[in-house]
Amino acid sequence: MLTPAEAAFEAGWRALREGDHAAAAEAFTRAGANVRDPVAVDARFWAAVALARAGHRERATLALRGFVTRFPASPRVGEASAMLGWLLLEGGELDEAERRFQAAESDAASTVRDSAHKGLAAVAARRAAATPR
Repeated sequence: MLTPAEAAFEAGWRALREGDHAAAAEAFTRAGANVRDPVAVDARFWAAVALARAGHRERATLALRGFVTRFPASPRVGEASAMLGWLLLEGGELDEAERRFQAAESDAASTVRDSAHKGLAAVAARRAAATPR
């Protein structure tokens, strides 16, 4: 028998696989409501992912900021930092984007490290393009 949080987490995954990102975000948010539940931290990460995929940049940014602040020991913090960096870069928040990419540079996953390095290069390029010549 699944707990309510586990059932919501599974519903979130189903919705994510089906491309219903809004429903996935809602289900993952329900699954992450009680931090004491074993699936809560992962659910909060996936809620932020689903929000970003649904095109809710501001809500995803807020969720990711909360995630990296509240769960700095999570194995997903590097991935969340890189993802947050890209959202911040898109919003023109270069200083914070740079800090988020730097935080992801030492992640265990090579894909996260690669994303962080590309993000830092994108920040540098954006700054260079904004510098008057």
